[in-house]
Amino acid sequence: MHICKNDELAKDAVQIAFASAYKYLYAFRRDSSFKTWLLRIVKNESVKICKYEQRYAEMDEAATVQEYSGAAAYLNLESKDKSNWITQILGKLNERESLVLKLFYLQELSIGEVGDVMQYKEGNVKVILHRARKHFKEIVGNSVI
Repeated sequence: MHICKNDELAKDAVQIAFASAYKYLYAFRRDSSFKTWLLRIVKNESVKICKYEQRYAEMDEAATVQEYSGAAAYLNLESKDKSNWITQILGKLNERESLVLKLFYLQELSIGEVGDVMQYKEGNVKVILHRARKHFKEIVGNSVI
């Protein structure tokens, strides 16, 4: 969903990824965990589908913007609203930083597993994670969502 930013495209990507994973299950070398292997396939399929879709169709993104200011408003939000608020902030980060934050915090992958999924070295993941945290804090502190 993060990569495609479209529910239907994300579902298609996951479906194709699962079919590919099943088809090439024999090729799984156990260099990494099955989870990271599968997430990498899902990520690659998502990128492929979204690039294709962007080339041949214009996607309309209707974003509902709610008036919340800074981190203080976060404490007063309902659980669903908190999720939407965080999603909106992650949407303001660049794609790479947003994906690293989601994999690390929401999917609870280790830095090594995030590196495997994104095909980066651990050092690069740490740098991206540091910058992503910094940008996330800047957006929360400086903007009205």
